[in-house]
Amino acid sequence: MKKTIWIKKGPQFGRKMSIIFLLISIALFFPGVNLLNSDSLLSAACFAGIVLLMPIFLDYQGVEIDMKNQRIRSYRSYLGLKWGTWVSMVGLDEIELKWERIQYRSGGSVTTMIVGGKATSRQSDVFVIYLVDFLHGIRFEMADFGTYKGARSFMNKYAKTLGLSRNDTYAVVKEKAMQRRNEVESRRKR
Repeated sequence: MKKTIWIKKGPQFGRKMSIIFLLISIALFFPGVNLLNSDSLLSAACFAGIVLLMPIFLDYQGVEIDMKNQRIRSYRSYLGLKWGTWVSMVGLDEIELKWERIQYRSGGSVTTMIVGGKATSRQSDVFVIYLVDFLHGIRFEMADFGTYKGARSFMNKYAKTLGLSRNDTYAVVKEKAMQRRNEVESRRKR
């Protein structure tokens, strides 16, 4: 068994001003290249500015599971260095798959979370995998998916790896929706 498991989420671009800093870095890159032959000090300053701005727009995130010490953390990474707060895995009860719906207002600039639906404007479904500790009321987000199939596969894999029971809350929602659909269909046939 692996001693450490990494679940990489990749660059997130979720920090405030990350797109602006990305554009500033691109703007610094071209003068930096042009100044390489003539003014190396100014060129070095441009490249130093890019390196200093990179952690803001290159926000790599993920989850690290330390099987040996039974702990887990969400991390941020820059140039291979990872940091985040460790949480003990002792006492975890289950791995849960939960369906959430995100609603976007006015062009997607502001998002609000609506659990279970009832959105009136543009929306998207997200399937989130949590590690749950009922005793301490801890819910640790491991990953999120755009498809139910991908989320279910991930949940099954890590439930087996971590030795936890599974709780697929979306399966219950899906089953209730199917029952309602069958009831409506049976009324139509009458």
